[in-house]
Amino acid sequence: ADRIEQNRELTALLPAYLDNLAEDLAQMEPRLAKPDKRARWAERVKTKLLDRLPRVPVDDASREEANRRQLATAIHRVKSGADVNKVMYALEGCRGSAWSDRCEAEGIVLPDKEPTDLLTKVNQNLKQWYSQVTSEDRWRYAFFRDDARTAAYRQALENSAKGKRVLDVGVGSGLLPMLAGRIAEQVVTLETSRTAHAAVEKVIADNKLSHKVKVVSSIREAVEMCTSDDLEVVMTVELLSAVPVSSELRVAHELRVAIGEARCVQMIPQSATLLAAPADIPPQRVLLECPLLHQVCGFDLKLFNEFRLHKPMPHQLIHLDHKLLAPPQPVLELDLTELSPGLATVSAPVTTPGEWNAVVAWYDLQLDDTTQVSSSVEHPDALQAIQYLPGPFKFLSQGDTASFGVATNGTTFGFKFEETASP
Repeated sequence: ADRIEQNRELTALLPAYLDNLAEDLAQMEPRLAKPDKRARWAERVKTKLLDRLPRVPVDDASREEANRRQLATAIHRVKSGADVNKVMYALEGCRGSAWSDRCEAEGIVLPDKEPTDLLTKVNQNLKQWYSQVTSEDRWRYAFFRDDARTAAYRQALENSAKGKRVLDVGVGSGLLPMLAGRIAEQVVTLETSRTAHAAVEKVIADNKLSHKVKVVSSIREAVEMCTSDDLEVVMTVELLSAVPVSSELRVAHELRVAIGEARCVQMIPQSATLLAAPADIPPQRVLLECPLLHQVCGFDLKLFNEFRLHKPMPHQLIHLDHKLLAPPQPVLELDLTELSPGLATVSAPVTTPGEWNAVVAWYDLQLDDTTQVSSSVEHPDALQAIQYLPGPFKFLSQGDTASFGVATNGTTFGFKFEETASP
């Protein structure tokens, strides 16, 4: 009876709690500024919380007592206006809820008590992997929507992988190895993260491809599987927009040497062209790492631009207020079968006046001899990379020249700007 009353009390408290929380969040999150959007957000969160309430009594008396303690904690946190994640964590320790029943059916291990550290939370619940471990990489989800990129990789695999073994480096979501599993004789995909390894193995099993796609966790295992017979090997690596991803390319090179270039007959992609252009991207709410306004209420705050991340960051330019000050031009040609350093100086004649505060870049990938794919701004689902200048920023007029340097060590790249510190 106590637990039922707790359920009722918590249910009654949630509307006012979530309304207050939504109003506070709206101060930082522009998307919640409109009342109807705040109401929809509150309703979604309320549904998730109620889904975790223990509705069915648990046979184990100690477990039922634990449920009452977790509910008491959740009620206390709601009354004190605590962060909604803390309320969620308290309820996830309960049993007898619709949510816990689904987790049990899917083989997801739930904690006996509220997790106290991130690693424990991730190991106990694979469903939380992408949201907790790779929160800084949430932009990767955009690639699930990039149909042009997916179709191009599938075409390249159809051109070269039939009757061969595909070795995929950096499994990510498992999408690319599963595409290969429909075409190749066998697929070996290398993922060194234990949590990612377990999550992707489940994804592959759910799609009934475990007999074709094998997930390994070490270079040694990958080499052993790829040299166990006479099958030729096609190696795949996903280059995500123009964000420098060095580890996968370096591992792919090590594997290619260990397996033998005679056996490794194809690399997808085989080359890449890095294109770049100077840009004017004004401060806007959807960007975290955007140039700061130098003057605010008459105060000079430009010094704080030095504390931003001066490295290429992924964005979709099509959704941003921006203008390219000059046409994009090729700045580096990368042979992905080799790790060759390169250095170039770019001089871009300005055709559109504006404040030069950023460089935007993307890859044109040559997947094989006949298949190309680009992540340029003309592709609505593609991501581009933005690197902001450290400042101070210059206003460039038509006919001026934006000059900057670009360098690569074969696996990653970076920009250098004149009259500023190196990024």
